[in-house]
Amino acid sequence: MIPSQLLEEVPCDAIQLVGRYRRDMGDLEALATSIATEGLLQPIGVTEDRLLVFGQRRLLAVRDLLRRPTITARIVNVSSLLACEYAENEIRKNFTPSERVEIGKALEARLGERRGKDNSQNFAELKGQRSDDLASKKAGFGNRTAYEQAKKVLEKAVGEVIAQMDREEVAVSTAALIAEEAPERQREIAAMTPVEQRVAVRKLRRKDLPTPAEAHRRAKETGMAILDRNLEYQTVMSMEERRPLI
Repeated sequence: MIPSQLLEEVPCDAIQLVGRYRRDMGDLEALATSIATEGLLQPIGVTEDRLLVFGQRRLLAVRDLLRRPTITARIVNVSSLLACEYAENEIRKNFTPSERVEIGKALEARLGERRGKDNSQNFAELKGQRSDDLASKKAGFGNRTAYEQAKKVLEKAVGEVIAQMDREEVAVSTAALIAEEAPERQREIAAMTPVEQRVAVRKLRRKDLPTPAEAHRRAKETGMAILDRNLEYQTVMSMEERRPLI
């Protein structure tokens, strides 16, 4: 059995919440009711020394509302991850994107500790690599960009968008795009049908493109054709000479 699958009943009072920045816990009473009636469907994650990695809301619901003495937890062996004792694709299969972000953060923290120590215990693979590059790989993300996008979702997105990302109903990159919107707009998009949501997301992607005037300015500076938010290529030609791409 790989380390990521080790489950234990851990005393709630033994779990340490260090460096947790989430303030909006959402509806904990509804979560507690769900856990009481359906059970804890997804264990929380803790390190081998009982630092919470993910599942803060579940822990608070079980500990503070249900007042249970223990909670089922996956033991996330950060040291084993760094030592390559099991493959990153196992992380991808066994954890949701939001959980992998929290694993990545725990890895970054551990990497920071190791970089601060000048001794023979430092892993050779740390040399010459950015901490977030290595953490993103070990946490099961294909690259740092995907890791940063998933981080953004956890920092900015409403619960409905995070849940859709974790259920793989929307891609991480799509969830990150939706997360840039105001909370109410995020909820509107999350409540749409898949077809409506795809249309809304396409419109959001256009917003990331420059205005026609800005695209034309960039085209003159670079000599390259620049796509604007109207899906027209701006070139060094005059505005009157341009023709729509579609």
